Amino acid sequence: MSIAFIGNLNNNHHAIVKYLRSCGVDAYLLLTDEPLNHFHPSNDSFDFTYREFVRQLSWGSSTAFLRTPRSVVEADLAPYDVIAGCGWAPAYSVKIGRALDIFLPVGGDLNRYTKHKLTHPSIFASYNAAVSAQQKGIRAASVVHMAPTQEDGHYERKLRELRAPNALRWTEPLPMLFQPDYEPDNLARMYSRTHWWAEFEKVRQANDLVVCYHGRHQWLRPEDDPTCKGVDRLLEGIARFRDRNPAVRVALVTVEYGRDLTASRELISRLGINELVHWFPLMSRKDLMVGLSYCDIVCGEFQYNYITFGTLVEAMVARKPILAWRDDADFEDEYPWLYPILNAKTSDDIAARLEDYQKNTSHWRHAGSEGTRWYEEQVDLALSRYVEFVAGESHSGRMDAV
Repeated sequence: MSIAFIGNLNNNHHAIVKYLRSCGVDAYLLLTDEPLNHFHPSNDSFDFTYREFVRQLSWGSSTAFLRTPRSVVEADLAPYDVIAGCGWAPAYSVKIGRALDIFLPVGGDLNRYTKHKLTHPSIFASYNAAVSAQQKGIRAASVVHMAPTQEDGHYERKLRELRAPNALRWTEPLPMLFQPDYEPDNLARMYSRTHWWAEFEKVRQANDLVVCYHGRHQWLRPEDDPTCKGVDRLLEGIARFRDRNPAVRVALVTVEYGRDLTASRELISRLGINELVHWFPLMSRKDLMVGLSYCDIVCGEFQYNYITFGTLVEAMVARKPILAWRDDADFEDEYPWLYPILNAKTSDDIAARLEDYQKNTSHWRHAGSEGTRWYEEQVDLALSRYVEFVAGESHSGRMDAV
């Protein structure tokens, strides 16, 4: 039995395919026509082994939905017994009348891709046809693999609206990063093969406390956008920590990424912390993981409540303590234990947690290792789900094509 994962947003599917192949599963990654170059498997690899299991598709975007012949999609997916996917994969499964076996939402595919909207006339028909198919495709999926999110948040509400009553919900976090590649000894040997290690080292040597935020700079309009990260709270918290601890050389490492990048730069100037902030270009994960190895603390998000997402998993694999907001009440029923974090929601909280780290450094370094252990346990549970599912007797139910 074989399984194909459609799409590679955040390099998620590259990681799970590598895990499954290490378990003996015949797994493949199908890249779509969407131009997300920094999520290419080469940006999460130190060699060319990914070429053995990666295939390129000519379709996968909303703009290609109407112009792509059904026969092309059918032929591309025919070799695989099980099909899984993110992005517009549910829509394309409807196009060929073959239900998606496993839907692994990454956010926008569940929230934005299921809403009709006005677009440029040249893509209006294709986009909105894809939205209609996306809604139907999510309802037809046998399994939705998505860790719990904020109970009253956008994603849980949308999933309750769209998921079929008989569909399974897997709540183990998705194995987003292939941990063996980034073990400390392996990573250290790769420093000289990455782009920015010398620049990260300069920041490390010049500072006592190095904090990293490598997520998107998205924090305006939080009331209607679940992708807002609360970055303004982090920047204000860094400024307050600096003001209260002038003897501590603190640095914030961040990435030029996100629609509110200009707003973040303006806020940094108003707060007077330009000299504390070190900007790096958008980079591949293999470069980023080197950068995290030089940092003391890795930041998640401060606006909404999630148990896992890419930056958190990268912090766990890097064995770094996490500074983020989490409401444990949303997750305690799902997990036997939760990885420890420097829990903060407001700018005052953030400054206080940074001070806590300074006073209890050894404790929080150990907490970083506990995050690694939690991730390893969750990966094992998720892989067991997939191995058992792929070994099943029948998959890929039929549905009426669009």
